[in-house]
Amino acid sequence: MKPTMPPTPTTTKPTTRWTLLVLLLAGLGGCAEAVPSAGPDGGLGPGDGDGTAGDGDTTTAGDGDGDGDTTTTGDGDGDTTTTGDGDGDGDTTTTGDGDGDGDGDGDATTTGDGDGDTTTTGDGDGDGDGDTTTAGDGDGDGDGDACADALEQLRYDFEGTDQGWSHGGTPIVTPPPVNWRFDHWERGAARSGPGSCNSGSGCWATNLGGNYISCQRAILESPSMDLSACAGSDLVVRFSHSYDFWFGDFGGTRWFDGGLIELSNDASTWVPASAAYSGTIDINPNMGNQYRCVSENEFYVDNKAGFVQSSGGWVPVEITIPRAMVRDGFRIRFVYGTGVSGQTQTEAGSQNFTRPGWYIDDLSIAAAP
Repeated sequence: MKPTMPPTPTTTKPTTRWTLLVLLLAGLGGCAEAVPSAGPDGGLGPGDGDGTAGDGDTTTAGDGDGDGDTTTTGDGDGDTTTTGDGDGDGDTTTTGDGDGDGDGDGDATTTGDGDGDTTTTGDGDGDGDGDTTTAGDGDGDGDGDACADALEQLRYDFEGTDQGWSHGGTPIVTPPPVNWRFDHWERGAARSGPGSCNSGSGCWATNLGGNYISCQRAILESPSMDLSACAGSDLVVRFSHSYDFWFGDFGGTRWFDGGLIELSNDASTWVPASAAYSGTIDINPNMGNQYRCVSENEFYVDNKAGFVQSSGGWVPVEITIPRAMVRDGFRIRFVYGTGVSGQTQTEAGSQNFTRPGWYIDDLSIAAAP
């Protein structure tokens, strides 16, 4: 008897499976064009890798610009225009100005001027003065006002040093004998008269610690001041002063010691200042043959308008500088004269009849109000 063989298994051919897959896809897609070709980025679309656009936008073309805008052209600058300006300045124009923008001028233009102002033109002066002109003022402080800078240097508080001021006898006086001083101007702390300086502990006075001496005639003169930066401007001299001069009757006449102010541009020719004087100086040269001043007819201030009697303490003064004198070499000086106010033959004795005199403090040159 022949042995029985096991049944042979039935096997489906591979071609039958692929045929079914092709038929299934054909039935779902309707045509073979639904299968895309490989794109340049190795994905399924034209360079996008996502089946649509590849750049995150809604177009059908990949722009490859990476700028995240909705255009199909990459401009490379990250703005919302369709043209790359290549300037990297982050403005909203389509043109690069070439400055990076990086000019630090804070303006809204696309041109860098480099001067930090709000104009669209660089002045090239490097003055940093923040004005809208194209020229620097040349004084280096950046405020654009050379006159104001010059005046700032002309302030005298008389603290610590004389600050270039000088004093001496008046021009027409004959030098006095050694035992009688014609000039007693001094700087320091006031101990008489107003009792203190207008500010601080330094001021000028005809005598800081007592009454002035009879028969004096002296000047206090400023250093040369350069006002050329203010040419054509209206300027004034400002200072504070306190004065208390003797006045009295003798021989049927009322006499007045006093002081006045003069201005110059060359320290040679002096003109009277237009100050608000309180009267006319009238010097008494003697009280008889035994009590007379040396060179009794040589009082520079005699019979001129000036400060007489008393100011009652510190008061401010403002004097206009004539425009013709607003230039280099400007000077101011204070001149005073004192006559015989008592019958004495010594300096110390004369101070028993006189007054505290004249005190000057805090002088400056300023623009007229």
